[in-house]
Amino acid sequence: AGNIHGVELSNNMHWKKFDFVLSATWQDSKITKGYTPYRNMSNAAWEGQPFPWTPEWTFNARLDYRFPGDKFSVFGEYNWTDDLSWYNGSGERAYYEAMGLFNIGMKYSFDKQFKLIGGINDIANKGPKQKYMYENLSSSGMIGNVAYPQQGRTYYMTIEYSF
Repeated sequence: AGNIHGVELSNNMHWKKFDFVLSATWQDSKITKGYTPYRNMSNAAWEGQPFPWTPEWTFNARLDYRFPGDKFSVFGEYNWTDDLSWYNGSGERAYYEAMGLFNIGMKYSFDKQFKLIGGINDIANKGPKQKYMYENLSSSGMIGNVAYPQQGRTYYMTIEYSF
């Protein structure tokens, strides 16, 4: 169990055939009870700590260009995620480094109900290169491979039908 409080701001701007979307999200998460990541660990060590894999800040900027006729559009976007931090049972702060990803894609609308969307997320394949770090009072910090690496470059295609 836990509590998450946050604020999300978003702004859509339209100019001729361009659409530009900016958004920022801040969230404060706290584990209140019941989180036991390992069988031999008390959940009390985790109470009051942030939820794992829940960043405090995320930002997104997306630029769309709609071709004449508005049936076909292409987009590019940048997503930035703050470091993902949590504390292990020994009180050591652990985190994944902050990461910014570029994504590209396109959308074709056959009509108001039927669309085809495709794209590439993380075009630079930065996710698998992400590092895991932890700090404690007895050392200046250590770095290593992440326990759960980010997905990396991903290709996708979606068929959307609305009714």
